[in-house]
Formats: sequence, structure tokens, C-alpha cells
Amino acid sequence: MAEGALNVMVMGETGVGKSSVVNLIAGGPLAEVSPDASVCTMVTTRYLARTGSVSIHIWEVAGFNQPENTTAKDVFVTDVDLGPILSDRKAAVDLVLFCMRGKKLTKTTTRIFDLVKTMFWGDVPVILVITHLEMEKEDMESWWVRNETYLTREGVVGTAHVCVTGLREKKWSQKSEQSRQTLLATLENHYLLRQNRAFEPFFLGYLRRMGNFNQKGRKLEKVLIKRYKLDQSTARRLATSATAAKA
Repeated sequence: MAEGALNVMVMGETGVGKSSVVNLIAGGPLAEVSPDASVCTMVTTRYLARTGSVSIHIWEVAGFNQPENTTAKDVFVTDVDLGPILSDRKAAVDLVLFCMRGKKLTKTTTRIFDLVKTMFWGDVPVILVITHLEMEKEDMESWWVRNETYLTREGVVGTAHVCVTGLREKKWSQKSEQSRQTLLATLENHYLLRQNRAFEPFFLGYLRRMGNFNQKGRKLEKVLIKRYKLDQSTARRLATSATAAKA
């Protein structure tokens, strides 16, 4: 990543409007969006945006998805495409935008948020981005006023929050522009605090906390390929690093 850029990861479960958030940051159609419930972003994609003098490197992370072959009711595992990020050893992260729909909180959203916070372990700011709020009759922030207590009780607590709509149709233009300006202000505030920290050590720490380090060699390598969509070379390198860290 270029020195001086803000490195942002846009994360969340499928269908919450991550691509629309990318486009809000860019101020135009940078990422493909879908007008319906279908998923556009099938693979993790990197974008470059600029606002004023600030360069923003964005990773839109595809997933998280719960595999269909998960049978145990008490097991929660996810497939998430981290391959493009981890294959770039210089990939950095300064800020995470965790996107979630402005609707009733689901157990899946809560669990995925817990996984994201576990991945960064309090060392990277995680901003809640509440999407699809164009139907709010008053200011979009009123959604937060109504739901903050409930989210806090459920453990969905970020460093900060932003309430947005990503719809660009004319009738939503005022709310869309308000969304963009609020989001950019948040990014600019965190630009001053950026540390340009590599993502790979965060991921290795995440594997340790999730218990993946208990698996050795080829078995861990297969898990990395299957669950995190790594290529074989990157999976082998990380499995070796994981084994060395445990030893």
C-alpha cells in the first residue's frame, strides 16, 4: 500500500450493501451493485479512491458466508475470501467498516461481528456502518437513537457508527449525499490516526484465538484454502508461520 494512504477494509455478511458503501466513499460507481437481493461481490476486491488530498485503499471483503454443510447446531464457521489480501504481504489495515442492514439484528450478524472484532482484537478501529436507511422518515441517525441500547446489550459495539443509504436515485439524492459526507468525515478523522499496520499478523493472531493453531501442517493448510480461499502457496506459508509461532 502507498505510504500516506488510509487502508480500509469493508466487511460484513453478504447482501448488506458493502459495494454501495465503497461507491459512497468513491463518490461514483466504482464497485458493481445489484438492484435486488442478489450478491454482486463474489471475490474480495481492492479499490483506490481519493477524497481531497487523501488516498484511500479499500478492500471489499466478500462474505462472510456460513457453509451449507455445517450440521452441528452449536458450530458456527464461516467461509470468507481473504486470499487476495493475504497473498499481498504488504496489505495493511487502518480501519474496518463493518456493514449491517438497518433491520432487526440477527444471530448471524452478531456472530460475524464477534469474529471481525476477534480478528483485530481491539487494535484496529471497527466502525459500524448501518445501511439501507433511506426509508427513515426523520434523520437517518434516528435509527441509531432507537437501536443503540439494544445493540449494546447484544455486544455489537464499534468504535463509532455511521448511518447511511447507498441508493443514488434522484429521490434519495439528499440522503445519499448526507451519507457520503458523514462517512468521509469519519474516514478523514481516522486518516490522522493511521498506523499502516500489516494485516497478516492480525490474521495469524485470529487463527490462534479461534483454535486453528491446534491443527498442524497439511491439515491447517487445507483449512486455510477451504475457509479463507487462500492459494496453496500462501496457505503453506501461513501454516508454516502458525506452526513456528506455536513452537
